[in-house]
Order: sequence, then C-alpha cells, then structure tokens
Amino acid sequence: MEESMQKQTENLNKPLINRIEIFSDKIAAYRKILLNFFVMLLVVYLIVVLIATSFQKKLLVLPVDIPDKLKKEGYSPEFFTQKIVERIEFIKDSASDYYNNNDIKLMMEDENIEIVNTLLDNTPLEGFKSMFIDFVNRNQEKVTGKVRDLNDRVQMTYRIGNKTPIVVEKSTTDSLIYAAAEYIMEEMNPYYLSAYYFKTKEFDKCLRLVQKLLNSSNTRYKYLAFHIRGNVYISMGDQYLNNADSANHWLGDEYLDYAKNIFDSAIATNTFKSPWLSYNSMGAVYHNKKMYDSAKIWYKRSMSSNSAGANAFYNYGNILLDEYTVDGKNLKSYPDTAVFYFKEAIKRNSFNVDYYIGLLKAYAYGKHVEEAKALFFKCKDMDPKNLDIYSYMVQAYQPKDPVMARLYMSLYIKKLKEAGYAIAATQ
Repeated sequence: MEESMQKQTENLNKPLINRIEIFSDKIAAYRKILLNFFVMLLVVYLIVVLIATSFQKKLLVLPVDIPDKLKKEGYSPEFFTQKIVERIEFIKDSASDYYNNNDIKLMMEDENIEIVNTLLDNTPLEGFKSMFIDFVNRNQEKVTGKVRDLNDRVQMTYRIGNKTPIVVEKSTTDSLIYAAAEYIMEEMNPYYLSAYYFKTKEFDKCLRLVQKLLNSSNTRYKYLAFHIRGNVYISMGDQYLNNADSANHWLGDEYLDYAKNIFDSAIATNTFKSPWLSYNSMGAVYHNKKMYDSAKIWYKRSMSSNSAGANAFYNYGNILLDEYTVDGKNLKSYPDTAVFYFKEAIKRNSFNVDYYIGLLKAYAYGKHVEEAKALFFKCKDMDPKNLDIYSYMVQAYQPKDPVMARLYMSLYIKKLKEAGYAIAATQ
C-alpha cells in the first residue's frame, strides 16, 4: 500500500520536476542569448569606433619627460601633460566664440582631432578602446616632449610625430605649457589659434600665422585667413586712432584702408563663402572712421544676409550708442533702440559677455536704473575684471541720484587703482 502511494506521489511530482527543468533550461538559454547580445554590442561598438576614427587625424599626447626639480615642486609627467591638454581646450573654447559670433561652422578634420593623454584613461573600456585604436588607426601622431632645468630658466623640446621640433626657453613652467599648447594648435588647429591670437590682441603672432595659412596649399578655409587679417587691421587702426598720445596716430586710417581693400576685393569677387562676414567687417571699417551712416548700411546688409550672425546686431547697437554720445539731445531714442539690438545679439549667443555689457551700457544711457542694476551683477559675475560696468552705473544714476552715482564712482576709482592705473588728483 505504501509502495503504491509512493509511486503515485512520484508520478504527481514528475510534471513539476519536468517544468522546473524546462524553466532552468530556458533561463540558461536566455542567459546565453543575452551574453551573445552583449558580445555583439561590444563588437559593433568597436567597429563603429574603428570606422569613426580610421579616417580621422588623431593626436596622442604622451607624458612629458620632466626633471627632478619639477617633480620636487609637485609636478608629474602626467600632470604636466594634462596642463598642456587643458590649455589647448582653453584656446579652442576661447576661439570658438569668434566663429560662433559670426555663425561660422568649421567642418574640417582639424576640429575633430581627439587629443588623448594615454595615461589618463581611467576606465577599462576607455583603456581598451585606446589600445584598439592605437592598433588599427594609421592616422595617429604622437606628441612627445622633454623639459630640462637651466637653473634660472626651463627649456622644453616638443615634437609632433616626425615634424621639426620646437625648442623654447622660459622663466616659468606655465610659459612652457602655453608654448607647447600653441605649438600643437598651430600644427593641428591653426584657424582656432589665429582667432585666439586675434581675440587676445597678439597681432604679430596672428598675422604671422595668417600668412602661413595663406601660403599653404589647403584652400578650403583660406577665406577665413583673409577675414582674420582684415579684422586685425581694423583693430590695429582702432588702437592708433584712439591713442591720442601716439606719434603714429596717422597709421590708424592707414590700417583701416588696408582692411577696406581686403573686404572691397572680397565683396567684388565673392571671395568669402560667408558674405555677411565681409559686410559686417566693412561696417566696422566705416564705424572706426566715424562714418556712421555708411557703417549702418553695411551692418544692416550683414543682418539681412544672415540673421543668425550675432556680431552685426551687437555692432549696430554700439554704433547707435556712439551716435548718441555725439548728439544725445537730438537722438534721445537711440539707447532704447540699441537695447533691442543687444537683446537680439544675446538671443543668438547667450554666452558672450560683451553683448550683456553692451546692453548694460544701453540701459545706463537710457536711464533704465532698475534694469541696469540687475544686469550689472550678471556682468560682474561673467567678467569680474571688467571696469567699464562701474562707469556705466555712474551714467545710469546721474543726475537723478547723485548719492548712488558717487558710490559707483568711488568703486570705479578703487577698481582702477587696484588694477594699477594712475589716478590724477582732483581739486
């Protein structure tokens, strides 16, 4: 009897055991499918990396060989190299504003270079990816460097691939880092570097690099080199014209005429692929010559040619304020009109502090005190070293609130003294 009941129990349990076994087999099968799926994803990822990088110029920035003296000061080869990479990124970010403000897209291989410090890849996947790319990518170039201690100076030899190395001597390590970053940028991203030199007013360096670009066989973006050269001449002309103490004051008009010839030729021959650049720059030529009506015609032409470009709107707002300072009694509406153009520039590029400072100036000239107060702190946060914003607040409060005007004037004088400017005594 008991044997019969045991058999019945076993028979009843068989379907359950079979179902468990079937379920276990299915789990194993699913696990195998998932494993195969992830392996396939990894393979696809590596293939995509290979395709994306096989035709891309790559730069591998290797750790710089540094002397024991720098190691004692807290430097390591990896840290020194990372500082060079950070400086390169700073130059690129700074120069990007120049092109973004003019709505220029640099779709060239130089822009897509990946700068890699191979010893700073922290994750296993990143390290494996780098090794994979190193193995298959024929376009990569290695950057190597060595620093020597020369007692009161430091010397660095830096080389990209098999190119001619640079040897520089500087008094500080920061100077060496900057020199190495600019060397890499000149070889790999010269249009970014030339725009950076223009923004930092290093005109001699900028013109030298521009001439190198004009002499090169690559003509794809050569029009930008002409454009940057013309803008350098405009800035140099502006410097001479606004420096009353300069013995070479006459050179201001000379440089502006050089720039005008460049843009005249570009417009006549349709040399520049982005004509609004020429129109805006021609407006800047006339603007600096104080031929305001002609300048506004060119600015408007630039705006109508490409409404996405922010600089023409910004320049138009500035010219309205310049005219207002000459004849404020008859041009009372100009500051409010300038507000509109500065806001339009900000809509197109909300990261450029110059546009906000222009708007603050327009609010100040138009006596919009509350708007100016709110914008003053934003400008101060974006550019703490800017001193003009204090003088604009003086302008905003005068003459209705002399107490606040004097407060901002005292702050302005204090900031000027802190910046090293000599302040004349008043009686």
